[in-house]
Amino acid sequence: MIVFVNTSITTINLIKKNPHFDFEYIFFNEKNKNNILSSQGQINDLSLEYIGKIEKINGTYNFKKVEKDIEANLNTKIASIGYDKYKFENFNLVANYSGNQVKIKDFSNNLISLKADYNVDSQKINSNVSINRLTNKDVYLDKVEFILENFKANIQGDIKNPQGNIDLGSSIVTLPSKDFVKITGKASIKGDKVNIDGINLDNNLITGQYNIKEKKLDLNNLIDKNYYQVAEAVLKLFVDFTDEEIKNCVENAYRGKFSHEKITPLVELSDGYVLELFNGPTSAFKDVGLSLLPQLTKTALTKVNDKNDILILTATSGDTGKAALEGFKDVDRTKIMVFYPNDGVSVVQKTQMQTQEGKNTKVCAIHGNFDDAQSGIKELFVDNEFKKQLLEKNIKLSSANSINIGRLIPQVVYYIVAYLDLVNNKKINLGDKVNFIVPTGNFGNILAGYYAEQIGLPINKLICASNNNNVLYDFLTTGVYDKNRDFLKTVSPSMDILISSNLERLLYYVSGRDNEYIARLMQDLKETGRFEVTPEILSIIKEKFQAGYTTDEDTKEIIKKIYNKDNYLLDTHTAVAYKVLLDNLDKNHANIVLSTASPYKFTESVYSSLNTPSNEDEFTLMEKLHEQTKVDIPENLQGLDKKEIRHKDVINKENMKKYILEKLGEL
Repeated sequence: MIVFVNTSITTINLIKKNPHFDFEYIFFNEKNKNNILSSQGQINDLSLEYIGKIEKINGTYNFKKVEKDIEANLNTKIASIGYDKYKFENFNLVANYSGNQVKIKDFSNNLISLKADYNVDSQKINSNVSINRLTNKDVYLDKVEFILENFKANIQGDIKNPQGNIDLGSSIVTLPSKDFVKITGKASIKGDKVNIDGINLDNNLITGQYNIKEKKLDLNNLIDKNYYQVAEAVLKLFVDFTDEEIKNCVENAYRGKFSHEKITPLVELSDGYVLELFNGPTSAFKDVGLSLLPQLTKTALTKVNDKNDILILTATSGDTGKAALEGFKDVDRTKIMVFYPNDGVSVVQKTQMQTQEGKNTKVCAIHGNFDDAQSGIKELFVDNEFKKQLLEKNIKLSSANSINIGRLIPQVVYYIVAYLDLVNNKKINLGDKVNFIVPTGNFGNILAGYYAEQIGLPINKLICASNNNNVLYDFLTTGVYDKNRDFLKTVSPSMDILISSNLERLLYYVSGRDNEYIARLMQDLKETGRFEVTPEILSIIKEKFQAGYTTDEDTKEIIKKIYNKDNYLLDTHTAVAYKVLLDNLDKNHANIVLSTASPYKFTESVYSSLNTPSNEDEFTLMEKLHEQTKVDIPENLQGLDKKEIRHKDVINKENMKKYILEKLGEL
């Protein structure tokens, strides 16, 4: 960063009062306007706040008063400039200041060169920066290795409205995982807009981080706002789109595609509130994120002028797959392939995917469980040879799983909408804290709640609800994550997961963004199937998170209990969360259970919770359940069993890469 300082005559007059300055001086006064201050000396420990620390300056300084102007000529050598251990050494400085003009003729060492002019009165700048070769060893970075060569930048114009061009040269960054990124390309800046043109990342890895604690919503301004308006406000914190682009994304994602005008309505029951997230095109909460993600993807492709198409690879335990397929169906410049465990989803979920339409869609079952499918996908994302083969076909990889942050950010919205609903209906006061109880498998949905809290939503506890695959419950209560246990098939199959990918993100935040520590934990998980966090980190997690779990028997019992008590029909996953709510009932805070799916997606389990188990098929039971409860069957599930089966492929998990490369030609 280039910083120019507006200096005045008063600055010079303060020199004699500053103990850091140690040299002889002759000061001018009104009677002797042409006196010259000349000195040779040394300045130690000159601190510049927000810029860094100049440890030592050796050289010659000449100051002269000419009427209202000051002239200063410096010819110096700066021994070290930097902050803490991030230091650049042995700089030369040649500068001139005369009244309203700062000229840096030379500010350089063997690594960096800066030349610049700054007009103090008009705040006009003209600067040139070049870097010959810079590494982490030059600036003493100990986390990430990098080499930056042949960097050039020119910035000019009004300092409040700069414009210029940047040539990135050639940059190689080695990540803690030992993967690396090579970046070449150019960018331009005009005002507050940065245009990136021709950026190439040779392993297609784009990484970055938001300090989300610095991004806050003003909840007062969102009172009485509808879902669309809240979504726009949230997205503005996370995406670099124009207001019009964000508005279009939200409108195209939700308008006319959800069966309820509120998108995610809040229903009050005897013991708490149920947030209905299943009113989208596939009757699952994944619709909220996966209706918006394709719109964000299309807009981003347009903005960066990327000529490559996008291949969406997704693993699913049932709901994500159909929601992703529906969201990306026939979206220009995208292709989508979904993999699911052949015996690990409900009949309705499988039929939804097998009957999927769209010229750019492909669905395939695998012999294995969801963790097998998800691990296979994640391995492909770090397979450089595979990504090279795709690039030869002008295709880049992306995902619709919650490992894609673009899937998670839209889910932040419904936490805020639910809270505002309680405020607007006078159930709580603005600022009161609430609890959210979230049925959780991959830790994505509950992580969205954590993001909501970080941007200002008053949350007391995020309560993680698990089924018998209770690896998350064990971790959140003991600090030990251990997947070395039997994988159980339950009546809540979308939560049948033993490797919760998004937990890594939470650990990153609560560890103070310690990449090396998180890399060690993930390596332990890969090599031994377990890891353990420090007591300090577990304590931080417990400040915001609680956990509970339930059995299949308890899940089915709670469905029956709530139907009889409140005349409300829960699906099996929501029932898990509701049982955990009752087990941890907090009467001092409002309690909101996230309802993740229509009960008709798991008809056999829901029907048998209310009646004697039946051997009839799911679609017959769907009609019988409707006759019994009068709960409407979602339109997208009506007649599903009559649709053409379009996707019949079943493969071994180790053949996923081969399958993808073979089937690309069909999309």
